[in-house]
Amino acid sequence: MNRNLLRVNLYSKVTTFAFRSRGKNTISSLDSLISYLSQLDRKAPIIKKQQIDEEDEEDEDLEEEEEEEEQKQAFVPVPQTQKTPEPITPDMVSILGPFTNNPEELNIPFSKIHAITDWPSLHHRYKPENIPYLNKVLAAKIKYEEKLDHPDWKISVEDKKDGLTIWVRTTPEGLNAVKAQGIINNTPDHIFFTITNGDQKKIFDSTFDEAKNLEKIADQTYFQWQKVKKVMVVAARDFALIVHFNKMPNGTIYILAFDAGKPDLVPETKGITRASVAVSILIYPHYLLDRRLETRTYRS
Repeated sequence: MNRNLLRVNLYSKVTTFAFRSRGKNTISSLDSLISYLSQLDRKAPIIKKQQIDEEDEEDEDLEEEEEEEEQKQAFVPVPQTQKTPEPITPDMVSILGPFTNNPEELNIPFSKIHAITDWPSLHHRYKPENIPYLNKVLAAKIKYEEKLDHPDWKISVEDKKDGLTIWVRTTPEGLNAVKAQGIINNTPDHIFFTITNGDQKKIFDSTFDEAKNLEKIADQTYFQWQKVKKVMVVAARDFALIVHFNKMPNGTIYILAFDAGKPDLVPETKGITRASVAVSILIYPHYLLDRRLETRTYRS
């Protein structure tokens, strides 16, 4: 009688847990199949069920050890990359405080200057008719920066001892423009508070007479009237200006002053010539200029 050999190979990539839940059923089915085939062919070797049970117990112990090892590996804590907290954007309205045009406060010497970068978010604080003046100021800043880097500047004075350099050039309109650069060993804030304080300005600028803020257009932006003294044959002059100042994120402070374009802002006075001027001042912090401060002024 021919004897047939049935070989069943089970090959699968499964986890220990999956094998335990399904592999035992497979072994049990094979056990039943072997017993059934043995009964059909008595001459075929019979594998006793006790042997399978013993092997099953050994396999189960091995599976439990493997499962414990896999669980240990599976639960090894993976280092989590900690997210850097996003910087909290300060509430600029809270920092600036109420926007007022109180005449008693308009001409108090400045004691604070803030870095404002998002002007549109502050428009709701201002009169709608004044927003075009603010936009004019912001556009002027870009224009002045372009003029500072103009290739036509020629050195007029270079005082290496005092660290002062003066350049001049003639504008396409035929005006004489002056650019000056010097080193001041003090903080940008202190320099700003000094040159914007009328009483202190009289100490270092002998031609300055007086200045008065007329209206606050926007934060750190004013309609301002200034007057300078008569110098020899040159008559006293006054100016109706927009004055704007701000601090950049890198700590640089800039000041702009130019004609307001509002003849009715201040009535002209007999004996005083109404003049027009454009001034840009940049005050750099020390770390931008070899631990020193630079005041760069453009005037035309």
